[in-house]
Amino acid sequence: MNLSILKFKIKNKYSKIVGHTIYDSYETALQSCVNQGYENELIIQSVQNKAIQWHENERQNPTIPHVTNTTLTLLATILQLNQQGKPIYVVDFGGGEGNTYFLLKKVLDPNIPLYWFVVETKAMAQGLQSLSN
Repeated sequence: MNLSILKFKIKNKYSKIVGHTIYDSYETALQSCVNQGYENELIIQSVQNKAIQWHENERQNPTIPHVTNTTLTLLATILQLNQQGKPIYVVDFGGGEGNTYFLLKKVLDPNIPLYWFVVETKAMAQGLQSLSN
């Protein structure tokens, strides 16, 4: 069977089971969105406001971080991987305001070789650039 036909059949089956479309690229998905998708100014402003609030809470209560189950799971995973003595690489899709990264850097030993890469839309990265300091 031709590989492109197999890919098409898998995408079709997934769409019917899950009810979501699989797009070939971000650009193709963006064309199906109303109001620019994740690059919409209102979404960017919402993430900016959330980031400002998070940093303000951190400034006022530096010893009481807001921790989610996801953050605890990631922390446990990083600590387990660190026992192997190898560098740890995290690819964060949609890092937004960076709360998880900043919280982990706050509680992790600074000697743990942690490399954090954020994959973000250009509009969101530009919108949050002013908060990077």
